[in-house]
Amino acid sequence: MSKEAISYDHLVNDLQGKGKNDRALGILIGNPNCEFVKNNIINKIAEYHHRSNYGIDFYFPGYGTLWGGLYGLYPDVENVCKIKGEVWAFSTQSFCEFIDKLEDCSIWKYSGETELIILNFKNGELDFSEVLVFWLDRMVKEDVISSPSNFFQDIFRMFKHNASIERIRDKLSFNQLGTTIINSIKNSIPYKLGKIYDDAKYFCTRNLSK
Repeated sequence: MSKEAISYDHLVNDLQGKGKNDRALGILIGNPNCEFVKNNIINKIAEYHHRSNYGIDFYFPGYGTLWGGLYGLYPDVENVCKIKGEVWAFSTQSFCEFIDKLEDCSIWKYSGETELIILNFKNGELDFSEVLVFWLDRMVKEDVISSPSNFFQDIFRMFKHNASIERIRDKLSFNQLGTTIINSIKNSIPYKLGKIYDDAKYFCTRNLSK
């Protein structure tokens, strides 16, 4: 389900507190002040919250409901949407601090675009050894996917019965056939653009451990 992630530590503590070990999670890096995020992500958060269910949680850095005493630390907090009657707010400062921490803990570098990062949570911490990164802005702009909503539905279905990346590794292999997310993306791109995959223009799978 959609989860707030006011800070990097908040995300890790949430996973540790619920005993969610050896399972995949998604981190959606998206600033609501960006038109792409405003039009394609924010107005669908409630839907993602219900559809993701227990297969995979999506965390939204910089977003949250339980700011409480943190308002003093983040004076730029502003309300952006509601989920199940709860107001979700966003802080650019918190968002940037989360990105800084993510860059400190791995070799991942923020592109400045809207990114979906899928990785595993193992042994009480985020595991960067096998990470999927999708650049959503480019994928929509160049008609690789019709919308983030459709793309996320595919992910929710894939992880419904496969809680960790290891369990779907074969399905996500570039060399495998079948109706997987990656193959769906490949099939949607014109043949002349096939070489783009070598350049990892839209997505990549890699070891981002330090």
